[in-house]
Amino acid sequence: DTLNYIQTSFGDPSLMISVSLCTSSRKTTIINGNWGVKFPLADANEGFGTGAWDIGGGLSWSQRFLDHWLFMLSGMYWQLGDMNELDISNILSYSTGLGRSFMEGKLMGSFSFFGSTQIIDGIDPPLSLGTGLNYQLTKKLSINGNALVGISESASDFSIGLGWNITL
Repeated sequence: DTLNYIQTSFGDPSLMISVSLCTSSRKTTIINGNWGVKFPLADANEGFGTGAWDIGGGLSWSQRFLDHWLFMLSGMYWQLGDMNELDISNILSYSTGLGRSFMEGKLMGSFSFFGSTQIIDGIDPPLSLGTGLNYQLTKKLSINGNALVGISESASDFSIGLGWNITL
């Protein structure tokens, strides 16, 4: 028998920094260096955090085509902190997505696939499909949201995310 339950809470917050490494003259191709940190603020006993810091770094590539379309590919290596009674493997996370801009580029809708290498020995890695929206408020500020559906047993059945981007 399986145990069914529903639990909702907030996970650990994270901070991502992205730096442009290479941009084509027409800005149709962009390669970024990405760094991230996850702050251990969520209660590990509730199942929404590990109680440990995570740090990562990687690269992303975006390619504009047919005026309003964007293809995205990203990979990051993460050093994950272990829990008290559980060893967690460091991972390679990856994603790919397809987006389309609207309203003269102020609004972007996207569909994405997210995955990683195995986090816990003997358990399939998390895989998710998602959709998202990004709205550019000003030239330097945008807000975004996404919804994800897990397609492997180790991924959350459903999750949502909200965030903002600030260009310095």
